[in-house]
Amino acid sequence: MLNLTRKLSEFWKNFNRIVEAQSNMGLEIYRGESRLYEVPLEPSLFRQYRAGKFGTNVPLSALEKSMIEEFKRQSFSSFKTQHSIPNNPLEWFTLAQHYGLPTRLIDWTTNPMVALYFAIEKNDDEDGYIYFNSNIEIFEYESADSIVFEKGEMLINGRPYNPHQYTILSNSSYDINDDSIYHEEIIFHRPKYIDERYSNQCTVLACPGSRDVAFSKFDRERIIIPSIIKPTLRRYLNKIGINSAFIYPGLSGITANITKNFSDEYLAMPLSERHKMKDLFD
Repeated sequence: MLNLTRKLSEFWKNFNRIVEAQSNMGLEIYRGESRLYEVPLEPSLFRQYRAGKFGTNVPLSALEKSMIEEFKRQSFSSFKTQHSIPNNPLEWFTLAQHYGLPTRLIDWTTNPMVALYFAIEKNDDEDGYIYFNSNIEIFEYESADSIVFEKGEMLINGRPYNPHQYTILSNSSYDINDDSIYHEEIIFHRPKYIDERYSNQCTVLACPGSRDVAFSKFDRERIIIPSIIKPTLRRYLNKIGINSAFIYPGLSGITANITKNFSDEYLAMPLSERHKMKDLFD
């Protein structure tokens, strides 16, 4: 019990430190991962492609394009209004990413509590991690602007704009499938919140130009969440409304939240109480 209390105290000290950090650029972003991956901060498509899940005969760019086209074809009937239909390739990738399709995008959030949720959501036998960056520059992109990538350089209306990291706040018009946009930067995009998930998760998406863009070079910090405190932190987040029903709006999120709550409450019981429940229903 003392060990649990000490680890919780250490975690909240570290967590509050990154939450209170102030950005010189104007935007702080966070990402939670429930375990330490072989390549941290790797987009799901790149990770699964590297693991051979899609074979080795299909080029990554061709696979990516085929998957998003199939997503467009099968999902079209799900849109209730014209306004909810994505307007460009990046919006399609954003929507597909949020519903589980492997893409080159990787989710970040401006809400540290959302990052904490993802860091403790599962894998209770492994430590979780929150990655943090307070050095993201905001670029005010206007719909009339033209963005082109040329030989690793970003051109806006024909003029070079090449910071190390930057954010595009509104719709981006470049074609994410086009090999010509492969570049050496990591683009950060905050999508229009046309889907409730984006809004609840305070989504910011990172888009590397290619697999050669290593997030290991990306300027970020991380804090470790010991596995022993994950269930306690989940119960805390649930009390303040950060749970699967909030993160994943809809019936699937509600049922997942009910299941997780009953499981966590049971595991939090002393063994003597668990035995009493067992005797009651036997």
